[in-house]
Amino acid sequence: MIVIAKRSVLNLAVCSVLAAATLSLNACSSLMPSSQSIYEKAEGIEPFGNLQNSVTGYQELVDSADSASRFDALILLARSQIVANKLKDAAITLNALEAEAQSPVQKSESSIVRGMLLSKSHQSAQAAAVLGTVDSGILPRQAAIYYYVLAGNVQEKLYSESKNSEHLKNAFSSKKNAVDLLSGQDRILLTEQCVNLLSRLSSEDLVATLNSTIDVTERGYIEYAIISKSSDESIRSVLYEDFLKNHPEHPCAALIKGTAPQPQVSQPAAAAEQSDTAKAPSLTLSQGQIFSIRDGSKVAVLLPLSGRFAREIGEPARLGIMSALQARGSHLKVAFYDTNKESIQAIAASLEKDGTELIIGPILKPEVAALNAASLKIPSITFNRAEGSKPQNQWFFDLGPDYEGALAASKIAKDGGKAPLVIASGSKNSQRAIQAFRETSATLGHNAQVCSYSTPDSIRMSLGSCDLTSADAVYISAPIKEAISVKAMLPAAAKVY
Repeated sequence: MIVIAKRSVLNLAVCSVLAAATLSLNACSSLMPSSQSIYEKAEGIEPFGNLQNSVTGYQELVDSADSASRFDALILLARSQIVANKLKDAAITLNALEAEAQSPVQKSESSIVRGMLLSKSHQSAQAAAVLGTVDSGILPRQAAIYYYVLAGNVQEKLYSESKNSEHLKNAFSSKKNAVDLLSGQDRILLTEQCVNLLSRLSSEDLVATLNSTIDVTERGYIEYAIISKSSDESIRSVLYEDFLKNHPEHPCAALIKGTAPQPQVSQPAAAAEQSDTAKAPSLTLSQGQIFSIRDGSKVAVLLPLSGRFAREIGEPARLGIMSALQARGSHLKVAFYDTNKESIQAIAASLEKDGTELIIGPILKPEVAALNAASLKIPSITFNRAEGSKPQNQWFFDLGPDYEGALAASKIAKDGGKAPLVIASGSKNSQRAIQAFRETSATLGHNAQVCSYSTPDSIRMSLGSCDLTSADAVYISAPIKEAISVKAMLPAAAKVY
């Protein structure tokens, strides 16, 4: 009989390693640090509880069991045989178990044990396939927890064999389900395992996974994993503080409360505690990444971190920046501002006083206009272009129709086109593209013809009045379905953009 005299932190660490190696919840209390296991029943047999007896002891339990308890006793015997590496004996016991499985619950429970045996026999793919047949929704709580952890361990083993990151994601999803059924220190321990799984993904994988899920809890895990990948303790500290504000009830919040360094009063996080609109914690960038500003220079990033644009625009941008920071050395101080909670005017007034040397953002066109109206002397890189003139020290990314039209004109000229024809719908965006195309073509010494149509039904009639023969290139600015119709009406030899 195996006796665990003391369940210390070291015991838990060692048993976690053993659990990963054997892919089972064996005699070690790898998830049970409390005085009574979460798997133990007060009375009777718990088939997926701790193994606290020898193979001989469990054989005696089977031999003395009545018809009501025999099935559960067989589960314990098979598990003990697997842990003891008596795989042939375990296979015989498992055959008997499967023969006695009558109800859907029993059949699922026998599949769990079959998956455990296959995994111990180094047949990970087969184990995953068998575990995939388990109906976890009908399992008792203890069996469900055991199943989710075992399935997660099998997926983790598959990742070790194949390096396919999908297995890490599957392992995380499975163990995350187990976290939902746990409480106390057990919950914290498995939450750490979930974070460790995600942390093994690349930053690009993490961001892609974040953008593909709408589950709030899962997004919290991913954000926490991105933070935990930082090697800078001061960065982690302030980002943990930010995480607690945004996800106070998330399982990872318990990890922060137990392990995160406490922020100093002088840190930006202290200001954030007093105001929802205060600037976010300072981060750092590597020297020379942005212009030639000095080490320690302040950089402000203006993004919509709450509200309707947060999920699709603000958060992906923020996490992308965080990932880039973590992958590089850090010397420049960066602070994030939520443009949904604080006006551009208020942010600009703050930046003018705190020594900020570069502004990145904002994204929305009205916000860029407001930033320009503040007449700051601070250089900026915005993600949109406001109407009218811009400051001389401002650079911008423009992916709107204006930019597309100008880019198309430049591309045609580079390819040798000198007599381009523009075919465009009557939409506002297409008209903006036409204007930018003509302006760019004019600067290159080319005169662009324009052929517009008002509705999809009028395309053929409108094209009938256009001179298609003299054009050496055609740029179509229209929705995809309409563009396909237009292209089908053009000469086969036409160079279409």
